[in-house]
Amino acid sequence: MTFKSSNYDDDVFIDHIIPDLKALSKKRVFETLADHVSRVFGISAQNVLYQLQEQEDQDSSAAIGGGLGFSVLRRPDITTPYVVLVRLHRGVDFGAPDQKVTDIYGLICSPMEEGPLYLRRLSRLTRLLKNDDIYKKIRDTSDAQGIQAILQNSDYLVMAA
Repeated sequence: MTFKSSNYDDDVFIDHIIPDLKALSKKRVFETLADHVSRVFGISAQNVLYQLQEQEDQDSSAAIGGGLGFSVLRRPDITTPYVVLVRLHRGVDFGAPDQKVTDIYGLICSPMEEGPLYLRRLSRLTRLLKNDDIYKKIRDTSDAQGIQAILQNSDYLVMAA
């Protein structure tokens, strides 16, 4: 499901939510994200998958901890910022520093010419999703509209410092 009306901040949108992905490995999570991004931007899913896996290998983990993980995809053929949020049906081991499985995963796609704006998106989304109340409500919701409603509730908005 695609959402374009989110207004968490001027530069932070969740464009697509996958509410209940039944993936058992991070490779399958990456494949799902690569397929989706390739359809949105008309780019090769194999190239996107390779880039996600290469980043994972270099960074040793895309997991932040506390059940959260993010990847950033910066490419010249990405023409506009785009964020995908995945709620995993069961947690997947992404090698988090706290040894917890990851069950909410985000992909931040960013045009190369935007420079460091992807860092602001990453910071704000991480801070938003690290809010225990928001995290628990998302975990307890299995549909995209429910997750979107949680994220759009102004009581939950958290600005990065």
